[in-house]
Amino acid sequence: MYTKTTRKRGSAVMNDKQPIILKHGTTEIKLMEEELSYEEQLLLQKLLSPPSSDVPAGHMDRLLHELLLMNGKVSPEEWSRYLTFPVRAVYIFLPHPLEDREEFSEAVQAFFSGSTKLFWKNSREGLFFQRMDDISDMDEDASIIDTLAADFFIRPAFYIGSIIHHPEQLNAQIEWESSLFREVTASLPEKHFFKEQELTLYYLLNHLSKERLHTVSQILTSVKDDPALLQSVHCFLECGMNISSAAKQMYMHRNTMQYRVDKFIEKTGIDIRRFPNATAVYMLLLADPSAHND
Repeated sequence: MYTKTTRKRGSAVMNDKQPIILKHGTTEIKLMEEELSYEEQLLLQKLLSPPSSDVPAGHMDRLLHELLLMNGKVSPEEWSRYLTFPVRAVYIFLPHPLEDREEFSEAVQAFFSGSTKLFWKNSREGLFFQRMDDISDMDEDASIIDTLAADFFIRPAFYIGSIIHHPEQLNAQIEWESSLFREVTASLPEKHFFKEQELTLYYLLNHLSKERLHTVSQILTSVKDDPALLQSVHCFLECGMNISSAAKQMYMHRNTMQYRVDKFIEKTGIDIRRFPNATAVYMLLLADPSAHND
């Protein structure tokens, strides 16, 4: 939400269902909020809002403020002072701003033990760190999204970043992961949970033309009308090509999972027990999740 702001070279007013009014001298331009993209709204907010002299109070907030908002660099010594490595970053993207971000932040962090305070980059993007030695066997999946949707009527997107072992790696990794997460969530608004380098795969797929993707997807033509088989194969691949783990996750007998993997190999001619083949098939299944989801 924008508030009326007076600047030396312009001003902006933004209210619900009301136009954004840009004034400069005798010139006046009216824009409707729904006609602007999220990025355009952020740009207007940055350009036309008065510069804030408020510096975050917490030590971690100050470091993230410097890194993410001021385009600065935080020294490894500073990170080591306030973080116990190894850690991972957890990123959040909201489909729209929340009225009570503090309560939402507390609810989110209840799912992630050993986490720092959630830092909000803007009204829709936030992140926090989690110590790896405090990670429990929690369900880092859609159940988190469903719980938050029930309590706050919002379905955010989460990205669980890769492990950061050394403070020297942190600046570059946060910038890289933030950039990828922002792009992928914009192109895949229906997906709400990403883990580690899964995001890289979606990023690469996002830069493939539909024509090229259609061409390479032809290798799965013989099984495209068998969603149960594709779902089993998808689970098998996500479980590191481990038959027992995949069968346990899908609540089926090991022999049933083995039969489905063998059936896929026979029908497609692709031996997904070999890593290069498994990688190619996994990327194609990510490109068309409707093919293997109930």
